Amino acid sequence: MNLHLVNLIKKVLKPLIQLLLFFGIDYKLFDAIVKNIFVSIAAKNYGIRSRETNISRISLMTGITRKEVVSVKNRIINEEEYFRQFRAPAMRLLDIWQKDDVFLDSHKEPKQLKYNSGKPSFIDLAKKAKLDAPPKAVYLELERLGVIKKDSNGSIFIKNYQIMSESKEEILTMRLKGLTSNNYSI
Repeated sequence: MNLHLVNLIKKVLKPLIQLLLFFGIDYKLFDAIVKNIFVSIAAKNYGIRSRETNISRISLMTGITRKEVVSVKNRIINEEEYFRQFRAPAMRLLDIWQKDDVFLDSHKEPKQLKYNSGKPSFIDLAKKAKLDAPPKAVYLELERLGVIKKDSNGSIFIKNYQIMSESKEEILTMRLKGLTSNNYSI
């Protein structure tokens, strides 16, 4: 593929990706959405004699294996249910913090944690969550997303129990609508 064309595609995607990352939407969810779109468009728009495109042809067009095309087509039917399962990896840390007795106080509320001192510490929590990032990176990302906060004593606490609040979702929706205001068609 021509490098100029690759650069144009990157230019189109860059503002979208910036927006998604800002709001905590990860690549795994983006990838699933993109696969659904590729398969859906290929299936509906490129069939012969007004029929839906067959699996082999969709696979050739999209570069997605036939097995994965079948899987994507099946989950398109139950799309809403499928996308509910996607959770940012950092949510695993919040789940542990809210449910594991080690990280709960006597009232069964998430303990305030020091970053690297005390038992348990935030580092202990990050290690237990087994995220593919060092504890400091996890801390900074959760802080950036407004999920955790550190008080004046250096104790870390949960500020928001979800990465995508309703108000953030509304803002993201408005911004995405802004990006899609120009309807392109072939």
